[in-house]
Amino acid sequence: MNRVFLIFVLFASFSCTKVIDLNIPDEAPKLVVSAPFSTDSNWRILVGKSGPSIGVVTPVSSISNASISLKENGAPLSGWVIEKELSFGGGWNPTSDTLYFFTLPGIKPNPGSTYQLELSAPNTETATATASCVTPIPLANIVRTDSATFVDQDFFTECTFEISDPSGSNDFYQLQLQVQDSFTSFPITLSFYSNDLTINEFTDKGAFGPSKNSLGFNLDQPFFSDAFFNGQTKSFKLHYPSFYHNMSISVNLVLIRYSKELFNHERSLRLQEEVGNNPFSEPVRIISNIQGGLGVFGSKAKSSHELVK
Repeated sequence: MNRVFLIFVLFASFSCTKVIDLNIPDEAPKLVVSAPFSTDSNWRILVGKSGPSIGVVTPVSSISNASISLKENGAPLSGWVIEKELSFGGGWNPTSDTLYFFTLPGIKPNPGSTYQLELSAPNTETATATASCVTPIPLANIVRTDSATFVDQDFFTECTFEISDPSGSNDFYQLQLQVQDSFTSFPITLSFYSNDLTINEFTDKGAFGPSKNSLGFNLDQPFFSDAFFNGQTKSFKLHYPSFYHNMSISVNLVLIRYSKELFNHERSLRLQEEVGNNPFSEPVRIISNIQGGLGVFGSKAKSSHELVK
């Protein structure tokens, strides 16, 4: 033991620190775009400009001097209005910041239409993107029953439902359970259990997947595709705590259909959250479909059904 300690002391005595100056060139600023869209909301596009990635608190600043062009099936849309919004925290700035949104009052995306976006600003490359507007997929044959299953000192409700996947296209989904009570002004997502391997297609909890019990895998807003049921009607079963119904809290089953561009972007954000500050994890690259810039331009469509007690 003394010999090991002596070796450690000698190593510490002769070790030294060397300062190396790295000349990291500044990249040219890029336009950063956040433009998810859906048929139930007016057009609203957030535009920013990237800055140095080292030595600054805010690598992206929202800008109002961008020029924007949006075409629907080749026909230009006009009437853009700039709206200012004060933000505290989030991905754009951890402190207060003014965000600039480019909006088209009274104009919503149309299902099935294809949109071409082009943005420019001083001292930046022109940014472009193309995306189609997806239509919602209805939830069908929804059955909610009280379950006699007792796990982790709680009873669980069982819910079965179906979705009919469109044929001739690759489709992407996310499944959510949202609860709403009188104490919060916004819905809160709820994890649930399912043994369905389709919903576990893109498990984001590491190589061994999320925790599992007799009711299945514990899932939180899982992403999945139609790779295993393309063009078919697919049945699903899930379980969630009966507590929420006993407390007269509204529980909603939500299915979100994504365009491929927005799906890949949202999944990469989830993966980055899973990695967090773990120094042993591989870095996660946020997926972007903006040519000449960064960010996302894609669509989503939501279907919802309240699971009444």
